[in-house]
Amino acid sequence: MKSNIFYFGSATLAEEIDPRLEALGASRFAGLEAYRLNLGHRPFAAPHFDPNSAGSDAEVLILLQNPGPSAAAVRFASLDNPTGTARNLRRFLEAAKIDRSAVTLWNTVPWVLAPPGSRNQPPSRADIVAGLARLPELIAAFDDLKSVVLMGRVAQMARGPIERIKPRLKILECPHPSPTFVNTSPGVAPAIIAALCAAGSA
Repeated sequence: MKSNIFYFGSATLAEEIDPRLEALGASRFAGLEAYRLNLGHRPFAAPHFDPNSAGSDAEVLILLQNPGPSAAAVRFASLDNPTGTARNLRRFLEAAKIDRSAVTLWNTVPWVLAPPGSRNQPPSRADIVAGLARLPELIAAFDDLKSVVLMGRVAQMARGPIERIKPRLKILECPHPSPTFVNTSPGVAPAIIAALCAAGSA
């Protein structure tokens, strides 16, 4: 399912579940999906990685906070998700001239924290600590990672752990791309694009 298409549409997340899950059998997802399975439930499982992303071949890893709300039974950490955050991310990646095939998207707190169909639940301190503790497994799954972009306050807590794991890895920080932040401060979008441009040039 790797393609030059930048946006496949949110409907494909519901209508093409089986092809997406089948595509996760590709070698570039083996280590990442094994890591995901090892995460267990806290209290719910983490979403799947996006088979339309770079997987472990990624040059750029984008870390957000935690999975947002969704009524879907099978979920993906995907740029195709029908959220304002995903829409903004697509726009900023295109502005930074970073192709989707070079990026993998994930969350610092990887678990889904709220039941399907309910409102989003912010991570507790314990959730954050637990997510940070699993970062070594995540980073170890990548083969040619050049940079990590930490988007938002929670993701930025990952700088120290990542530096200890990969001290030469380029780490960028910027605001979270949620519409809550992007639409309320004119400096947020340029800051995110600048961080992505720097990540893409690593």
